[in-house]
Amino acid sequence: MYIYNTYFSMKEIKPKYYLNKNLKPKVDNGIEKYPVYFRFNLNGSNHRIKSQFIDYLANEEELDNYKYQMIDEIKSLNYLYNRFRENYSFSNFENDMNKISYPQILGEPTDEDDKYSYFKKAKTSGILAPDEDVYNKNISNKNSFKKIEENYRNELLNFIYEKTGLSKTFLTNFIIKEFTNTTLELPTYFIEDPQLERKIKNYNMYIEFANKNDLTVKKWYTEKYNEKFKKEYGELAYQEVEKMFDELVDSQLNVKK
Repeated sequence: MYIYNTYFSMKEIKPKYYLNKNLKPKVDNGIEKYPVYFRFNLNGSNHRIKSQFIDYLANEEELDNYKYQMIDEIKSLNYLYNRFRENYSFSNFENDMNKISYPQILGEPTDEDDKYSYFKKAKTSGILAPDEDVYNKNISNKNSFKKIEENYRNELLNFIYEKTGLSKTFLTNFIIKEFTNTTLELPTYFIEDPQLERKIKNYNMYIEFANKNDLTVKKWYTEKYNEKFKKEYGELAYQEVEKMFDELVDSQLNVKK
């Protein structure tokens, strides 16, 4: 049995990895192999969770060959718990690991469960999701990513309307619906509001950074890519991108509200 033992600044979960021999083994070349699980006790409750990084093994001695995977998985486990605490349900760990472990902006998903679709399924839709709300020029630090999307979309709609004379109803329903390919950096030359322009430029920095680093939530939070972003683009850009990132993470993970 392998026990991961490291230290976190927040509350640390230290699970024990084991082969779950209560389940039916898989026979491979005449050798019985069992699924790998880990268990831990948290606040008096026992939890047993199937490993997402290690599949079937013949004996627990083989766990020594998967130390990196165990460290990586436990960092993710602690990230999820310490982020959401009592609101987090470990029964969602498998689905949430899929979401935080795959690149965030690699184009269109092919189906509802596509693991590349982290941003695609956000309730805020794409960057240019249609919305009937009136354009809100008063962008404060407390505005959500949804409001930034809405304001950007309306600036673009107004720009195209002024240049072409096409009705806003036509533009809204047939042209400006949503950006489904979030690998695109967004043009800013037509934006009149300086605060919105700054926010979109910061978003574009994130897109550039995510594309060149195959960014995942796990990389951002557990492998210090957030600090790498801050070093490359500066503190102000980092603060705004962190807010956007946090909101999108919260909208995607299976967390009780």
